[in-house]
Amino acid sequence: MSRDATNAEIRKAYLRLAHEWHPDKNPGNEDVAEEMFKKIGEAYAVLSDEQSRRAYDAGVLVGRTVGARNRDTRFYYDLYRTVSADPIKESFMNFMQAHRDMLGKGLPIRMLVRVSEKELMEGTTVALHVNRREPCRMCSGTGEIKSASCPDCRGTARRKYESTVAVVLPPGTRHGDVITVAGEGNAGFKGFPAGDLTVRVVDDRADAETRTLVR
Repeated sequence: MSRDATNAEIRKAYLRLAHEWHPDKNPGNEDVAEEMFKKIGEAYAVLSDEQSRRAYDAGVLVGRTVGARNRDTRFYYDLYRTVSADPIKESFMNFMQAHRDMLGKGLPIRMLVRVSEKELMEGTTVALHVNRREPCRMCSGTGEIKSASCPDCRGTARRKYESTVAVVLPPGTRHGDVITVAGEGNAGFKGFPAGDLTVRVVDDRADAETRTLVR
């Protein structure tokens, strides 16, 4: 490799050689491979740093050995894992991990319920018929039956079923209030949490225009 090699070229060369001499890739020859792996890592540690690379080009680091830098083998394994990581993939995986529940969570369901003035004042319990996705009953929400795709949900692990949900409206509920019933929305995907059911309350005395505004 020339002295004018770019950082990208140095990284590429390091990954090729480090992969070739990784001790796990050289069964029966681990001792030699580990020494080479450390030397390759040391070279990359020097050449990938602008200041140390200038010193190396000036001959300041000539003759310094891996042992002289007092780095244990763990340093070079960590270096290899860091450099070999795909930054785009890593970023995506970190995002997925951080937002796992949000991404797999079932979609919410929004409904409207009309009640009387008395029910608003005194409170009531309303039974709502909700058509929602739930874990498939044939495959118990796994998407598979005997290692084959479930014929009922076609491998999606969920199907639409009609359920009855009791929604409690406490005394003093007002026209336009929103009641959230956690976990009573659509089921999440294969074990992820279910979405929520949100119910907007409408006074049945409200005219059509007002009802539209609170939807």
